[in-house]
Amino acid sequence: MPSVPKWLGDTLEKLSSKYYHAVTVTDVTYLNESLKKVRFEGDIKSIAFTPGQVVEFRVTDTDYRHYTPSVFDTKQKACEVIFYLHGRGIGSMWAEALEEGQQLKLIGPGGKLAYRSEFPVHLVFGDETSVGLAHCIANECERSGSQFKGLLEFAPENISWEIGTDDRTTVVRASMDSPAKRALEVLESWQDIYGDKVGFYLTGRAKSIQRVRGYLLEKGVPRKHIQTEPYWAEGKRGL
Repeated sequence: MPSVPKWLGDTLEKLSSKYYHAVTVTDVTYLNESLKKVRFEGDIKSIAFTPGQVVEFRVTDTDYRHYTPSVFDTKQKACEVIFYLHGRGIGSMWAEALEEGQQLKLIGPGGKLAYRSEFPVHLVFGDETSVGLAHCIANECERSGSQFKGLLEFAPENISWEIGTDDRTTVVRASMDSPAKRALEVLESWQDIYGDKVGFYLTGRAKSIQRVRGYLLEKGVPRKHIQTEPYWAEGKRGL
């Protein structure tokens, strides 16, 4: 639901109030100049959340945006989201303006991705918009005793980012003209990921997801092992 008329948004909030949860911004931390970690606390104790799912915020009267929590702790009644401040849209401007004390409505959770405990290895592919998901899946792997691998393609100016998943995440340079080019080279070198033990979470740029998914299928990875959720695509708003 990227955009709806204001009257429809107001109506949905009234009719679907059980999916709207009152939260307050209790902490703001900048991991670097473009990654902002925000902690929300509030009415989420009864929410059934599966790592990998997204939550939604109404960022203007007419616009909504989805974000993947890096942490979702119902016992602490808190979740955290790592926002990528790229400065190119309504969602980014909304996230940049978030500050402690603000009261908001968190919607959801939902989405197509969900951590699948049957796999002993979990591989997250994505880009700057996928840092929160990488943290979320890595945390769940640590809790459950599974192995985590990350593969993120960043713009050249972001390669030096410290993103907090240590040596479990490989970062490569993104190419706008050749989506996932360097990522596919890395995947080719990871010969141990093509068996039945790995669950794949493909996120970020739609064109890169298509390339990686096609490559994995060519390698014989079963379709049911691959989950996809594009976070952005050229020419489209509010995925």
